[in-house]
Amino acid sequence: MVTREFLAERKTGVGGSDAPIILGVSKWSSLLQLWASKVQALEEDIRAEDIDEETAEELTWGRLVEPIVLEQFQKKTGRGVIHQELFVRHPEINWLIGHADGKELIHPEGSLGILECKNVSKWIWMEWFEDAPLPVKIQIQHYLAAFDLEYATAVALIGGNKMVWHDVQRNQPFIDAMLEEEERFWARVVSDNPPPATAADCKFLNKLVPEAPGLVISMPTPGLTYHEELEGVKNEIEKIEEQLAPLIVKKEEFEAKLKQQIGEASEVTLPDGSGYSFKSQTRKEHTVKETTFRTLRFKKARG
Repeated sequence: MVTREFLAERKTGVGGSDAPIILGVSKWSSLLQLWASKVQALEEDIRAEDIDEETAEELTWGRLVEPIVLEQFQKKTGRGVIHQELFVRHPEINWLIGHADGKELIHPEGSLGILECKNVSKWIWMEWFEDAPLPVKIQIQHYLAAFDLEYATAVALIGGNKMVWHDVQRNQPFIDAMLEEEERFWARVVSDNPPPATAADCKFLNKLVPEAPGLVISMPTPGLTYHEELEGVKNEIEKIEEQLAPLIVKKEEFEAKLKQQIGEASEVTLPDGSGYSFKSQTRKEHTVKETTFRTLRFKKARG
């Protein structure tokens, strides 16, 4: 469960969910965003009212179904499961931490291994078809290093009605390389040295550093290079947009003609069996909370 204590622990080291971000395979965060959360450069106080309804429901159902998933896992595999949330800090590598869902007991050997349970959408079932997804396997290798264990099992409930699991063996060469990258990242946290921004950080940086109203500075030397490269890219985009403009107009013209031909029908079929639908949709009314962010704009020199 995500608690204030859990979030506070995550800021004291590198955890399993951090590993895929550090290795650049996460869809949900960037290295700079992770760094900011560790140094508390951006307030990360998660309150119930700040979580959108869909995410809150996913978290709720994940907690509710986990005991059922683990019970079925035991029945199907004959493996005993110690179901408890576990936190560990490596005895020799102080920044290496792990927060796993629980431990499993493999019979008849009786050796302990980490169990990682996931509640995932049916739309990504292919990612779990033959093996656990790469980010999950990286997360597990991190746990194996933190807990000093030799294997783990990733269990996933897909779409609420299908359970799959994959065993993951310890991969020491990979762990060695992973820990090197994690150590480099943690050194940035300790020294307050942010990693370079990427395209994934463009919107994030609108909120990361608060504005000092009235402060005017001369562009640092690296920034001059970025400015020149940005202007070059913008010029290329303008050229492409000029070429696309007449095609976009033509596309909209033919779409308008098709809509006129379809009239009041909701669907229309073509001779080859394909077709178009032209159905009504209603966008739900919603209220967006007030938020403050910065906007980057280029102002040309006068004269």
